[in-house]
Amino acid sequence: MANFVGRRRVLTSAGAALLTSALGGCAGALIRPQDDRAPPDALRLPRLRADTGRITAITVCTRPFRAEGPRLDTEAVGDKTVVHNYGHGGSG
Repeated sequence: MANFVGRRRVLTSAGAALLTSALGGCAGALIRPQDDRAPPDALRLPRLRADTGRITAITVCTRPFRAEGPRLDTEAVGDKTVVHNYGHGGSG
């Protein structure tokens, strides 16, 4: 029997290789020691400058919410069936 490599396996391997090579150069700039007393093999990340005053706008992570609850039903439109599944907010 022939040895066959599927498309999914090729794409998965290629994607992993691309991601690894793309992120490899970033590690040196993102990870640097914060404390000279730390052992040289310890991983230290830069301090996070988290403060609510730094928020300028929220443009992601907003999920539509319906006060009357999520809509979960179907509707016939011509010869098609439309499935309504929205309004879950952050819980769906």
